[in-house]
Amino acid sequence: MHKIQFKDITQKQFHQIFSSISQKYDTWELWTDFILLSSIAVSNRVDRYNYQDRENYYMKAINKYDKSTQEKFSELFSLFISGITKNPWQDWLGYFATMLNLTNRQNEQIFTPYCLAKLSADISMNNLSESLKKKPFISVYDPCCGSGSLLIAAAETANAQKINFQEKILMIGQDISLTAGLMCYLQLSFLNCAGYIVIGDTLSKPCTGETPFIHPNPNIWFTPMYFSNQWTALRRLS
Repeated sequence: MHKIQFKDITQKQFHQIFSSISQKYDTWELWTDFILLSSIAVSNRVDRYNYQDRENYYMKAINKYDKSTQEKFSELFSLFISGITKNPWQDWLGYFATMLNLTNRQNEQIFTPYCLAKLSADISMNNLSESLKKKPFISVYDPCCGSGSLLIAAAETANAQKINFQEKILMIGQDISLTAGLMCYLQLSFLNCAGYIVIGDTLSKPCTGETPFIHPNPNIWFTPMYFSNQWTALRRLS
């Protein structure tokens, strides 16, 4: 068995807690429920259109676990926030899931390593200032976003060019896997990125990259920043 290499203390602590509760429950189900519960907790603070359906999903998922495990979910959520806050330029959830073989069992997903994602972003986004002279914001779309490494890398590249990605870049991701897409959603949300994640098949029903009106749709997850006054005004200009 290979030794797990954690990038920081929060991942190590996360692993200790996650391992302790995985002795009582299926590991894959624990992971998918943790991601779903965390995403709903974020979404339901701002998205009133999808609130009730997601709240119903939340209660159905959380009630499968005893009180002690429910409290552990809260601890895991806090550790994730701490980890991505200390070092935003990483695919925190994707790296952890890969190390513990928690990627999608059916689709055999492989998440793009962050170093490759950063290289791709640097090559394709080498002069954002020029693009922003022509329009108020830029959309970055990843049709197979996975856990979000390419979109996170796009934010880091913009930041290195002194571009405020929270105000000038709309992040759009799509993935057929609900769990992978929500991993991306969580990480973009805590980077304060404006954007949304579409859960669906890119080949049969690709996202157009447009800025959709906010309405009840269980397959679209809007980040909190998307609801800000600034982005509400920017969307009206697009």
